[in-house]
Amino acid sequence: HRTEVAQPGYYAVTLTKNDIRAEMTTTVHAGMHGYTMRSGLNPSMLVDLRHRDRTLGSSLQWVSSNRITGYRHSEAWAKDQYIFFVMEFAQPIKAIRTNNGRTLAKGETIDNDSVAVFVDFDWSQMPSVKEHIMLIRTAISTVDVDGAVKNLEKEITHWDFQKIRKDADATWNAELSKLSAYGATPKELTNFYTSMYHAMVVPNVISDVDGRYRGRDNKIHTAEGYIQYTVFSLWDTFRAAHPLYTLIDRKRTLDYVRTFLAQYKEGGRLPVWELG
Repeated sequence: HRTEVAQPGYYAVTLTKNDIRAEMTTTVHAGMHGYTMRSGLNPSMLVDLRHRDRTLGSSLQWVSSNRITGYRHSEAWAKDQYIFFVMEFAQPIKAIRTNNGRTLAKGETIDNDSVAVFVDFDWSQMPSVKEHIMLIRTAISTVDVDGAVKNLEKEITHWDFQKIRKDADATWNAELSKLSAYGATPKELTNFYTSMYHAMVVPNVISDVDGRYRGRDNKIHTAEGYIQYTVFSLWDTFRAAHPLYTLIDRKRTLDYVRTFLAQYKEGGRLPVWELG
C-alpha cells in the first residue's frame, strides 16, 4: 500500500514481484492502462473473463494485430448482466493462448463460460532503454461489441496516457469546484472534498456515446436527448445525496428523473436498487 496513488480519475500501484508500475486512468466510457517495467521483462497479459461473479457465458475474438473484443454474461445480485468490451494494445499481439494450452488463430473466436487467455506480444522492436511501458486502451458497453468500439473510438484516439489523466483531473476539478470551502484545516478540507467525490462517483453513465443502452427489460433502447444512468441506491440516497444534486447538479438531476421514468416503462417499477 505504500506504493499506491489513488486520485479521482487515476490509480497507480507497484506490483512488487517484478517491480512493475501499474497505472490506470479514464474517460466516461473508456480507459487506459500503463505498465512500466524494466527492459528485458517482456510479460504476457492475462485476460480472465471468469473473474468475480458467476459466468454464464463469455466470448473473446482476436480481431487484428492489436485488438481483441468479447463479452461476459454473468449472474450475482444482478441476475442477468451483460458487459461487452474492446481492448487495444500499443504493442503488436504475437500470439493468444487459452487457459487449456491451445493457441488461437488471428480472427478466431472462443465462446464458452470459462474464457481465459494469455496475450503474448512482439517485443522485438522495443528500443534498447532502461525501461519500457506497455499501454492498453479499452472500453465497455452493455449493448454490444460495436457499442464498446464506438465508445473507444470517440473518447480515446491516441496513446498519450498523461493527456487522458490530465483531462480526467480537469473534469473532476470542475465538478468538485461546484462548492468552495474556506476557513477549515487541511484535514477538514480533505474530508470535505473526499466526501463530495464519493457523492459524485455514482450514479454511473450506462448509455453509450450513440445513446444506446440495455434496459430493465433486457432490450436495447436509445436515450433521446438525455443520458441514461445506472447504479442508484434510492432507499438511502433520497435523504441527502439527491437533495444535494438538485442544488449543485440540476442537469444530471433531470437526466436521473428521465432515467427513472425509462426504467419504470421498461421494467414496470420505479427503481429502489435496480441490481436487485
